[in-house]
Amino acid sequence: MNPGTVRRTVRTLARNLAHPVRLANILRGRLSRPAPGGRVSWLPYSLDVEPTLRCNLRCPMCVHTHWSRAAPDMTPDGFRRLLDGVPTLVKVKLQGVGEPFLSPHFFDLVEEATRRDIAPHTITNGTTLSERVVERIYASGLVEVAVSLDTPRKESFERIRAGADFDRVLAGVRRLCGHGLRRRLLVSVWATIWRDTVAETPELVRLAADLGVDSLFLNFSLWDWNDPGAARAVAGARPVGDDIYRESARRSREEAARSGLALVVLPPGAGAARSSILRCEWPWRSAFVTCDGHVTPCCKIARPADCSLGNAFTTPFRAIWNGPRYRAFRAAFLRGEPPAVCDAACSAGG
Repeated sequence: MNPGTVRRTVRTLARNLAHPVRLANILRGRLSRPAPGGRVSWLPYSLDVEPTLRCNLRCPMCVHTHWSRAAPDMTPDGFRRLLDGVPTLVKVKLQGVGEPFLSPHFFDLVEEATRRDIAPHTITNGTTLSERVVERIYASGLVEVAVSLDTPRKESFERIRAGADFDRVLAGVRRLCGHGLRRRLLVSVWATIWRDTVAETPELVRLAADLGVDSLFLNFSLWDWNDPGAARAVAGARPVGDDIYRESARRSREEAARSGLALVVLPPGAGAARSSILRCEWPWRSAFVTCDGHVTPCCKIARPADCSLGNAFTTPFRAIWNGPRYRAFRAAFLRGEPPAVCDAACSAGG
């Protein structure tokens, strides 16, 4: 277990020892079995919550670039109502289709989660990590900040993260990692590996270690959000062939061992096989909530039009979690027949 994981685990336990309701809920979730009809006796341990749809980039593989959907930011009042309905939460990840730090309410959401002893995490495109934002991050209760950094090379990075400035992002990550209160925060890098960047992964490991982050996640699966525009963008961009993936992963692990960086490798097509989809934990442990309150099964299914299981702004979350739509969704998993929306979302990976 790497030091970042140890710190995360210790902090989680410390937060929740004083909350027996949460601990009892986790035990029910781990020890109980769902009813044949998909009803469960526990509530989620964590939620992914979308702070905003605002974004300053136009990444070709991101559904934000291809959607025309307009929605308000997640408001503090809406967030409070959501959390009121899920008293069992241990963690909330403030992320979605937009760039979280562009939300005018982002730090209000962090403070609300912190006030309830819920660990807030987020992921950012790294373009907004100014001195002012970094100071606010450390003054808030954020537990972890992940930064999307797909490649160590300026030209390829700025092509993938259209509208971003590579040097500015690196400066922001260094600012985040060089803060005097650094041990209060876990910082990670998340990289989506493309066919034309797959050879660069060992170099990316060296860059991440030089930046001073706690861990690096290499994701060899791209998905297209079940969206035609995103599908065209990622077609032909995925790393292909097990030999290419294995060689890149091997070299990256060797480099991580030399630099002492914690590395997690997510293999290509991790969710494509039906057996893998059926092992998914999202239907049982978590959910994704859009900035306008729609509850969807997971963060890969981020568009309410594809699968909304209810709206937490108009219906108590508990009623949605064991409502007829959610029960039917889970029942399909129990029958060994994952819903078509999961096949569409997961089989696009790899």
